[in-house]
Amino acid sequence: MLNHYKLNMELCTSSHWRALVGIKTGRGITRAMLKPKDIAKAEEMYSIKCGDDEADAILIGAAYAKENGAAAEINFE
Repeated sequence: MLNHYKLNMELCTSSHWRALVGIKTGRGITRAMLKPKDIAKAEEMYSIKCGDDEADAILIGAAYAKENGAAAEINFE
């Protein structure tokens, strides 16, 4: 069973969450071009060092918080 724990799940495309955090996507912009931008944005927003997977996770959370009116306060301690 995919949703065994009865969690609410939403689909969020990478272009959507990137737009919410201010990263431009579109024609001619490749995934390879976006990864350094993801890392830079996460580091800029939260003053941390991270890799591309961590940056994606952080920015997806920030985009969700922004879209749902929650405070995008994340404590990395």
